[in-house]
Amino acid sequence: MASTLVLLHLFSLFCVGTLLMHCTLHAQAVDDKEATCCKKTSVARIQTEITKCVIHPKTDNCVAAVIFFSNGKSYCSGPHAKWVRNTVNELKKKGTPCLDWRKNFTLMD
Repeated sequence: MASTLVLLHLFSLFCVGTLLMHCTLHAQAVDDKEATCCKKTSVARIQTEITKCVIHPKTDNCVAAVIFFSNGKSYCSGPHAKWVRNTVNELKKKGTPCLDWRKNFTLMD
């Protein structure tokens, strides 16, 4: 009986830990200034000034994303959203083209 309670308690802790980890990984804004992988993207428009962006392709562990940087945070945005494409083009016109993650952050053409 006691071993069953211990196993049930351990399983509960595992579930809570998994839930917390899941919530942390899927937050829209990431505090890390150089996010290198997005597990999920958002189509929500970023309301603050964007200072740079990185194009990140789909990999085994990451979804395809445009990572925008603003106010010390990074935002994983869906690359097919119209506002994302427009913002990428606007940044390029302003002389701040998105960096290509595959080329170790070298400028894209």
